[in-house]
Amino acid sequence: FLGGGGAYNGCLEGLRSVEVASIVLHPKSGLWPCLFNPLLFSTRCFFIRDLEVVLDVETKELGIAAGLQDRVIQVYGGLVHMDFTVMDPSNGGLSHGLYTRLDPSLLPPLYLAFDTDAGGESGRAHSDVRARWNAGDPLVKEGMAAVASLADGLKNALGTKSYHEIPALMRANFGWRRRMYGDAVVGERMIGLIELARSLGFAAKFTGSGGAVVCIRDLASQDGTGAVSAAAAFDLSQEEENSVARAFEAHGFEFTKILPAVAL
Repeated sequence: FLGGGGAYNGCLEGLRSVEVASIVLHPKSGLWPCLFNPLLFSTRCFFIRDLEVVLDVETKELGIAAGLQDRVIQVYGGLVHMDFTVMDPSNGGLSHGLYTRLDPSLLPPLYLAFDTDAGGESGRAHSDVRARWNAGDPLVKEGMAAVASLADGLKNALGTKSYHEIPALMRANFGWRRRMYGDAVVGERMIGLIELARSLGFAAKFTGSGGAVVCIRDLASQDGTGAVSAAAAFDLSQEEENSVARAFEAHGFEFTKILPAVAL
């Protein structure tokens, strides 16, 4: 949702991330699992050791630049703040971060806009950034630290119900991604999707490697006061949601509401 997520696979040192498992309520097909990383609908079917096994398969056997974040949210479900500042090897010698469950009911209304034709293996997008991280690239190091602070900021905003702060955090997240990856990797169409969302009154950021963005109404920038705080104020009426969906569809995108999945 906000922070590192799958977007920065392999660059775990000092990284923090907030991930949410969710279900998408789609008007054309009802409830279906949301598979847009890191909005993953899942059950707790792995343990810490299994996370490492799955990660090893991806990184060592398949050569994919992958990270723990996606595996963690699959295990924990719900809403989780992940802190990889200190990788604790106490569980049988396997390193893992500090994972803190958050109450999904704290989330304001969120929406998903996505390109039904987009897809692919995310490691290709991550591999260059991982190599640059390993080489000590100053921009990547700075960007990862900034993204981690955004995740902490989101955790604090949810805890204090300061929902008006979230749109700015999401805008900053995408800004850092664009700086680190560059427009050629982010893609003209995905940049267009972010800008379209903004033109319709939403702050937006990638849910993972591209193809989908999570959106929140940017009410603070609309009224200029920055004082909006009630979660319900970020919800769309059915009429408003239909109108926004038509605007996205006119550009070849889908738009629908996200329902956080309860942790199992």
